[in-house]
Order: sequence, then C-alpha cells, then structure tokens
Amino acid sequence: MTTGTIAIDNGELSYEIRGAGSPVILLHAGALNGGMWDHEMDWLSERNSVVRYDARGYGASSEPSGPFTMRHDLRELLDALDFPKATLVGLSMGSRTSIDFALTYPERVEALFLCSPGISGMTFRDPGILASWRWRRNSPKQPPPGTAREVSNASCACGSTARTAPRARSTRRPVRCARDCWPTPTRGTPWRASASSPNSTG
Repeated sequence: MTTGTIAIDNGELSYEIRGAGSPVILLHAGALNGGMWDHEMDWLSERNSVVRYDARGYGASSEPSGPFTMRHDLRELLDALDFPKATLVGLSMGSRTSIDFALTYPERVEALFLCSPGISGMTFRDPGILASWRWRRNSPKQPPPGTAREVSNASCACGSTARTAPRARSTRRPVRCARDCWPTPTRGTPWRASASSPNSTG
C-alpha cells in the first residue's frame, strides 16, 4: 500500500494505491471521502492496482482556491500515476465525475461502473431536492436538522457514534452513522435513506 499526494493546479490530491494489475479508480460520493471504499479496496486490490482519492475540497486533499473541474483533477491523477487508462468506479458525485471524464477523455477509460450517477448540466425536478435548495437559499446561516455540521460530534439515536469524514463538516450534506443511519439528533430518531429520499444518492 502506498499513500501520498500529487500536485494539481492550485492544490493537491491525497490518494492511496494498493495491489497490482489493471488500474481501477474509486471516486467517492459528495457527502463522503475516499474512506468510504475500505471494503472495496481490500477486495479489488487482490487483482488490480486500485486507487482511491479524496476529491478537491474533501478529506486530506486541498480546498478549492480557484476555478477547477473534477474531470481535469482526475486526469492529473492518472498522469501522475502513469496510468494510460483505467476503469472508473463511482458513487453519485464520483459517477458524475466519471461520466464527465469519459466524455472528455474517452481514450483513457477502460470501463465505467456507476452507482446513482448525477449528470452535469441536468435540470433537477425532484421536489425533495428543490425544497432543500429553497430552504438553503432562505436560511443560509442555520444548517437543517441532521446535517453534517450539526452531527459532527453527536451520537445517532440508534446509539452509534456519528461518522463524519474530514472536511465533510464544512458541508450541509447529511453523514451516515456507523450503522448506516442518517443521524437526526434533534428529532430523536434515526432516518434511513431510501430510493425516494432526496439525499439517498450522496
């Protein structure tokens, strides 16, 4: 296992690489960081060179200091690791980055494995997402119940300690506790994400 950082435009990306074989890149969801891939790293590294990294503004990677795109950050990661192409595995935001990268650099993608992908430029019509945006626009200083800022050091109602990734506390996205609940300490009951939940795609 090797960990390190690579220099990118106006910042750096923190990464971990494990195993040997065909390159596989793991791209995390927007409410988490590269730590979400612990089990997949163990399994995939038996046959592949597996890389997980923290996107800019997440985990141990640097905060954005100017305009950037995640697809170009990914290209710089592949260049630094000397990978001509790779299989991209993404969840939510990571899937969106994978799609953007594949459209921009198709010759550098071996395969895509996408879960709950977002699409850059799409028009959101989900009433839950739209309601959340309206809430944030009208109440910019007070995070809603159960968000990362509120539960950063709290215990979930299920009795488990809330799990917050570094830098996730600066967002208003919910974080899951160790039992996969979405902590909502002010309401006193855990809420589990479902397919119909506005935050279920991370």
